[in-house]
Amino acid sequence: MSVLDELGIDTAATPALLVNAPDAALAAAGARKPRPSFASSIMTAEPAANILWWPERAQLTQGTLSRFRWMLEAGNGAGWLLYDPEDTDTVTGEEIVAAIQAIGLRPGGQMPLISGDIALNVRTPRPPA
Repeated sequence: MSVLDELGIDTAATPALLVNAPDAALAAAGARKPRPSFASSIMTAEPAANILWWPERAQLTQGTLSRFRWMLEAGNGAGWLLYDPEDTDTVTGEEIVAAIQAIGLRPGGQMPLISGDIALNVRTPRPPA
């Protein structure tokens, strides 16, 4: 089962973009029809309806996160930041939440995946009523 399947993303219905994805996620996603888009970094990516990003600690800057926010808003999309809670050398969920809140994004629910990764749903601020 791919991360797209686990998150309920149907690439035939809405475009998906995988950013800095691990090899296993790329292989599974590449077998889908239609295939999602892929980008090696958030700075080279384009807006999409579904954005899945595996950020590294050094990428959690105001600039990259502001671009992520813009991509979500421009694509009227849903975003997920994925991380491995068992890997002590990578970004933690707490670091991700603090970084996204600092630029005005809101954390949604978290979903543990079969791979062991955690997918954190990211939401843009609600428009004024």
